[in-house]
Amino acid sequence: MAGANVAALAYLTKTVYEDPANQIDTATVLNTLCAKAKSKENLTGNLQQFPVRIAYSEATAFQPDGGSLPTPGVRSGALSQVYPMYMYGTVQVSGPAADQIRQGDGAYVSLLQDELDGMMENLALEKNRALFNDGSGAMGQVGSTGGSGPYTITLSAGTNPYVFRQNMSLTAYTQRTGGSQRVGGPMIVQNVDYGNGILTVNTLCTSLSANDYLFNANSAFNSNSGAAFLEPMGLLGIVDDGTFVPTLQGLARSSYPIWKAQTWGTWGGSSALSLAQIRQAFSRNGAMGGKVDYMISTPGVRDAYVALIEPDRRYVDTEDIDGGFNAVAYTNAGRKVLWVVDKDGPRGVLFGITLEQLENFEWRRLDWDDRSGDIWKQGLTGSGSYSDAYWAMAKAYWQFGTRRCNSHFRIAGIQEVE
Repeated sequence: MAGANVAALAYLTKTVYEDPANQIDTATVLNTLCAKAKSKENLTGNLQQFPVRIAYSEATAFQPDGGSLPTPGVRSGALSQVYPMYMYGTVQVSGPAADQIRQGDGAYVSLLQDELDGMMENLALEKNRALFNDGSGAMGQVGSTGGSGPYTITLSAGTNPYVFRQNMSLTAYTQRTGGSQRVGGPMIVQNVDYGNGILTVNTLCTSLSANDYLFNANSAFNSNSGAAFLEPMGLLGIVDDGTFVPTLQGLARSSYPIWKAQTWGTWGGSSALSLAQIRQAFSRNGAMGGKVDYMISTPGVRDAYVALIEPDRRYVDTEDIDGGFNAVAYTNAGRKVLWVVDKDGPRGVLFGITLEQLENFEWRRLDWDDRSGDIWKQGLTGSGSYSDAYWAMAKAYWQFGTRRCNSHFRIAGIQEVE
């Protein structure tokens, strides 16, 4: 019976999700965009190394007739390296449900598909969130706490509440990069008030206080790279001048100016967006050799830009009155740069990215784990005995990186329009 159940579950799993990686990479906005970046696949070893240019050879000169030729030089470079991070997702169905699925009961087949859909959507949301972050895993800060069961956590003004979800397990540390972990928990999210930025949780970590940072309690720090990271690197760490990630891919930003992105604005501030800021960012980016392909922000930052340019809008004299828009863009040097919106981005931040300078590193593309011969395995209890349930795991080993930082820019501290 168990073998028949496993075979039926495996068949349906492969039918529904033949390519799990494609499923999650097209499920959310930044995932979809980053999937267009260059990829290195089927990597081996526990790290990937590649050279990056930090200076030209400077063996050029102007000389008179018969003058001396410049001495040949060597183009200066440094060795960058990235380490894989390991992403997992699990799903389980009970034995009775598995038996009904094997017999082709429509309701239970739908149940399996719903479970698989839920796991894939969950993986996509977490990957999308990580691609916006700085590798630390910090999801946001505590503003204040309250209640006596259920308890509430009011998020700080700069924290994006949309990265939190019901049933999420949270823990807390005193520092964005870790520091001391608050004991107790995990804090299970029971409800999210997105409008007011308030989490309702089942308990509070001991001594949880304002300015503590919240993390996914299901994740653990990986120190293989010499520095502790909770998740893969994201735009906040790549498009950075050292504020969040002083050493990126093994290279200290203080030693290599080319490894610093162009940054403007005060982090955590709230200033009105201006066209002058955007022009300056594009001008500096172009002077450094960058060629921005996309601008990325939360809807509130995009709407701040729309508020700037809307007074100059002209309406065609027709019977239709349409105050909306199909797309938002910024034209620079004859190129129209599309403005991409994602609710998971950091609040008050606008990224300008050069897509060809971003790269996906994949040691293992997301797929089902079938090393034991089957995707689905019979469940085990905490004591090690088998249970009347079956579980499956999807996994990927990957990292997100860049070949050049100063081809991107970031404007922070923008007052959102909501």
